[in-house]
Amino acid sequence: MGVEINPNLYPPSGYEFTETDSSVHRAGSWGALIKKVREYRTLKGVEVGDVRAEIMAQVCGRFPDYCGDYKSHTRTPKAHPSGMAFNQRVLQWLGGALAKFRRGEWPAKVSLQEAAQRAAICATCPARQSLNKGCASCMASVKRGRKVLLGTEEPMFKDLKPCGILGEDTAVTVETDLPRVNNGNLPAHCWRKA
Repeated sequence: MGVEINPNLYPPSGYEFTETDSSVHRAGSWGALIKKVREYRTLKGVEVGDVRAEIMAQVCGRFPDYCGDYKSHTRTPKAHPSGMAFNQRVLQWLGGALAKFRRGEWPAKVSLQEAAQRAAICATCPARQSLNKGCASCMASVKRGRKVLLGTEEPMFKDLKPCGILGEDTAVTVETDLPRVNNGNLPAHCWRKA
């Protein structure tokens, strides 16, 4: 089982899930929400999939501090543990970025020339990793997060794969004036490396 929300905590948005078609489902519990989404997908004639995992990935991406190994009374650390599904890592990063955006702490965009240079590096990087497109709600969440952070419907470099080391959505980071990071696992030529 992947990372899940602590069942003792009530998420700020309530028991809520946004489908890929932008429909929002609400219920009085996680169990009722899972049932509601399954019924909705069945009625629409689309593949039901692992609804519980999709809901948990979405809520943990939005509220990472509410998720983790609650049975041992620890929360998921900001540095993602090995074994966390990659989609969840990217959604958790996006959740943190959106929280900074709401607080007015998200950095400005860089010039088009700078963004293009960064994108050229990321496009050939051996650390890039694909998102699992089987989680349609995850992909919809990534798209919505990009739109908020970049202020545009589509990122300039939308075909970039996220960073497998940092768990960042490079479609967003290449356009953003982010500080460099001290991470020895990043390739020597990486523009994010301090």
